[in-house]
Amino acid sequence: MRIRKICIQNFRNIKNVIVYPSKTTVIVGENNAGKSNFIHALRLLLDPQADRLRLDLGEADINDTASKAGEQYFLITIEIGDLQKHIDLEAVFKERIDQEQNSTETFITI
Repeated sequence: MRIRKICIQNFRNIKNVIVYPSKTTVIVGENNAGKSNFIHALRLLLDPQADRLRLDLGEADINDTASKAGEQYFLITIEIGDLQKHIDLEAVFKERIDQEQNSTETFITI
């Protein structure tokens, strides 16, 4: 199992980011570039203890530029791939599994 793609839109200081992580991915940048917000967005989806984090979400978490443009939402999605190597996970997500043409890799979008 691996993360194939990360998309974050309108979340805090992140307007629109798409990342295709490799086997080792390092997040670097200047202060206030959005590194912590990027990690926080991932935790909202992947951390089993994130219920408390989700309860704290509000309008202030919508990107200011997006909010001024009338976009009153944020979107965080990830694609998790290589599910074909984990039959138990494929069974759990069987209704949501995708597969690209000419590929044996199965994945889901969360």
